[in-house]
Amino acid sequence: MPRLLDERTMDPIQIEVDQAISAADEADDHVGDLSDGGSIGGVTITPMDGSGRKLKEGRPTTRLGWMWNGTPSEMPLAWNPDGTRHDGARHYLLKRHCTCCKIGGFLARQCPACVQSRCMTCRSGTDRSKVIPNFYLTESDVPFPEQFYGSINCFLEFCPRRDAKGFKSDTDMRLHAQSRHKKEYQAHLQSQLAGRPDEMMELVYQMKELQKQGEELRRENAENRAFIKKIEESEDKNAAMQGRMARMRAAKRKKS
Repeated sequence: MPRLLDERTMDPIQIEVDQAISAADEADDHVGDLSDGGSIGGVTITPMDGSGRKLKEGRPTTRLGWMWNGTPSEMPLAWNPDGTRHDGARHYLLKRHCTCCKIGGFLARQCPACVQSRCMTCRSGTDRSKVIPNFYLTESDVPFPEQFYGSINCFLEFCPRRDAKGFKSDTDMRLHAQSRHKKEYQAHLQSQLAGRPDEMMELVYQMKELQKQGEELRRENAENRAFIKKIEESEDKNAAMQGRMARMRAAKRKKS
């Protein structure tokens, strides 16, 4: 009697990968990329150059995908020896990512790092909900998309890293400028240094004004302290006079 396949032993991620590859292949067959030629509605299209000569057919070597955090990635395609079929980047689509320890790129059904460390969060990798595909064919399927861009523009006006594709911090912008616009960034820094003497003179003037204000405040404080001292001395004299008058009245009462 034949043994039936137990669905509980089937890998759900592998099933999702097969379905995604099949759907993408059907979409390619329906429309297709006609850059190397093809057929639409019974019409055969052959790519040619400007002189009317037939171009040599090429074949794609990568497939566009997105990592679990939304990072675009090109996955290499593996072709058969005849060059007629490719695997649809199946090897990369079967790779997985562990949301518990943040390790990705493994092919096992359990995270090897969590198994080795006996992780208590995912029970040594037995919690299947913590393991997700590492790559996705559509950007909308990405489970944890990150915000890769900010509001800080590149200093270079014609650089594409501006507006909606800016940087999150000034440090990121400077690192980008030092690596992608090295000469332009050096000239930009030199122009900023050339304009600093005017700023230095303005700072010196501000410091002198602050020193003047400080001297005036100290002078006012000294005058206030002298005035307060005079008031205190007069109050002491008044208290002494009142005490003397009180003693004189007491002496007169005794004589009477």
